[in-house]
Amino acid sequence: MVIDTLRQDLRYGLRQLQRAPLFTIIASLSIAIGVIVAVSAFSLINALLFKPMPVPDGEGIYHLYTSDYDGRTERARTIQVSVGNGRYYGGGLAVEASARADDGRLDVYSLEVPHWWHLIRLAPALRRGTQRNSRYVRSFATTELSLRTRRRHEVNADGELVTSTPAHFRIHPAAIRVFVPA
Repeated sequence: MVIDTLRQDLRYGLRQLQRAPLFTIIASLSIAIGVIVAVSAFSLINALLFKPMPVPDGEGIYHLYTSDYDGRTERARTIQVSVGNGRYYGGGLAVEASARADDGRLDVYSLEVPHWWHLIRLAPALRRGTQRNSRYVRSFATTELSLRTRRRHEVNADGELVTSTPAHFRIHPAAIRVFVPA
């Protein structure tokens, strides 16, 4: 009974579509475009928001590092480690909001985000130097730091590639004198 009704409905629908070929073409194209857009949108959202980026053997944009400071050793997976002896680096980004060049400490942070889109939410904090409040940022102050990575990674200092890991950072108190005009 249900199959007979379905057959009748299909025959009626096909007859109506044959009577109006332009409507049939426009309706078919509209449905096809709608399906393509929906599938594309889902694929994009799924890839960007829900699937982690493919990182072969734990590296790629992420770096596995070990840091030694103040008698502690920590290991983490990060996309960036920043070490500064002042407030700013890299064109206005702040390592730490309260950092000063003469405070006798290195301020360190490591971006340990599970997915790149977390960086969008972190961007304002990176500008202000308040990223230490994020659960995706490891932040601390020290006077000496050793940084090792499984593979060699270049170290950038004031826009110049100066060395590669392993790297050692240390504060030398009062190493230079700076005269500021009154």
